[in-house]
Amino acid sequence: LNDSDYLITDPAALQRFLWLNQGANFINVGSAFKDCDCGRFLVYECGDELYSIAPELRYPRRPELHHASGPNLVVVSRSLAEYVDEGMQSRGSLVDQMFSDLRILQQPDEKFWQTTVL
Repeated sequence: LNDSDYLITDPAALQRFLWLNQGANFINVGSAFKDCDCGRFLVYECGDELYSIAPELRYPRRPELHHASGPNLVVVSRSLAEYVDEGMQSRGSLVDQMFSDLRILQQPDEKFWQTTVL
């Protein structure tokens, strides 16, 4: 949860739901298709603002990846978190390649997990 999303029921209900669904990943994929540009704008951050370098251009997709985007709020299983952690520490792994590709884009937190689960 963040500063824009609030529980509308007792927190114990969320806790119970997650307990009953242990091992599941909750990652909403909003956009995903073979040629998805998925907001592939080059930007830089200065303070709390994002500035686009060339708003009419999109950073090229890696053709071997299926790119996706969606909300930045996710719940991941321990096994997926461990897989990503191991991949981040292994240079050249698929996870490392995805992270390297997505981290320079606008809102990478709304693309990384969605692309990972595809």
